[in-house]
Amino acid sequence: YGPLLLAKHGAPKLSATGSLTFVSGIAAYRPAARGSVVAAVNAALEGLVRALAIELAPIRVNAVSPGWVDTPIWQFVAGDAKNETLAAMAKRL
Repeated sequence: YGPLLLAKHGAPKLSATGSLTFVSGIAAYRPAARGSVVAAVNAALEGLVRALAIELAPIRVNAVSPGWVDTPIWQFVAGDAKNETLAAMAKRL
C-alpha cells in the first residue's frame, strides 16, 4: 500500500514538472523459487506505475529496477555466502 498512498497523498503536492520514482525488481519478470510474494509485489508495482503515469500526467511516474547491488545489507542477508550469492546471481543474469 505504500506506493499507492504515496501517490495519492504526494502527487497533489508536486508541480506539473514533478515526478514520482519507485523501486521495483527483477522478480517481476524473472521470479525465483520461494519468491512468489516478492514477484507478486514487484509485478503489482509495475502495473501501478503504468496506471499512475496515465492518471497523474503530466507528472512523471517511473519504476526503476536496479538489479542486485553489492551493499552492506548482503552481509546480513547472505552472511559468509555473500560473494558466492552475488556471483551466482551475476552468472544467472
